Amino acid sequence: MNNEKRVKQGLAIAFVVALIAGGVVARAVYAENEKVPYRSSVQVPPEVSGQNERGEAEEGGQEGKEDESGNEDQSEASEQQQLIALAKITIEQSITAARANVAGTVSSASIDDEDGNLVFSVLISTPAGLHDVKVDAGNGRVLFVDTTPDGEHDDD
Repeated sequence: MNNEKRVKQGLAIAFVVALIAGGVVARAVYAENEKVPYRSSVQVPPEVSGQNERGEAEEGGQEGKEDESGNEDQSEASEQQQLIALAKITIEQSITAARANVAGTVSSASIDDEDGNLVFSVLISTPAGLHDVKVDAGNGRVLFVDTTPDGEHDDD
């Protein structure tokens, strides 16, 4: 079975599971270079995200930017503080929402700007694999679950 057929089959199964469960959560795999398949209730302003109206990275944007002293970590911390200030829920509430959707062990949780969408990314480990649960930082709804089958995820 080729990869394209396997992906289509997986998407069909995930859609049926979501329909049966009455869920509105999209469960699929999307390429890193594609737009995210969801929209959060809180949009990150371009001056914080470092993107223009088309979602393209602008020169001098936050991502990969160093501050005046050359400290990229400090710039990252500043961006994280700006994102946290935009959030309407806490990281603890995002973890609770994610665990209500995927039972397992929480590996990590962070706030992220994904194509201008403010989300908490909660990583949950289960026997089936690693689940990256995207929780809307505005209302606590689970927007997306990206599952990497056990043995296929990077250990970085």
